[in-house]
Amino acid sequence: YFKQFKHLWASNRVFNSISVLATTFTIAFVMILYMVYSFRTKNIAPESNRSRVLYSGTGYSYFTKDHSQANSGMSYKAAKAIFGNLQNAEAVSYCVAKGEGAAYIGTGSSDSEKRIVSPVDDVYFRIFEFDFISGHP
Repeated sequence: YFKQFKHLWASNRVFNSISVLATTFTIAFVMILYMVYSFRTKNIAPESNRSRVLYSGTGYSYFTKDHSQANSGMSYKAAKAIFGNLQNAEAVSYCVAKGEGAAYIGTGSSDSEKRIVSPVDDVYFRIFEFDFISGHP
């Protein structure tokens, strides 16, 4: 079989090279699709409870019947009022979208730096698993 393969390969190198490359790219593409799908759906730290989590997006409140004036977003108080008393929920957390808040980090006023933060409540750290080098949430 090896001699036959060697003879067939030598007889039409261009076609065989294209076939091998096409097969290689197809397998690589399928592997990438599987990896992207699994990264989005599997329970991978820090989202180790992803399969059991319900995410709610931005809420809208309209001030007029024709929806010409609207307010987007949801306050902590409104989120707790809506989602805080869910019957079978293990935990309910509130998180502001990344980039919505800013904080100054440093040991004093002379070395502080402004950083973009995402404000969260304490329950957030029970839902998502983070390893802290020192300290705790």
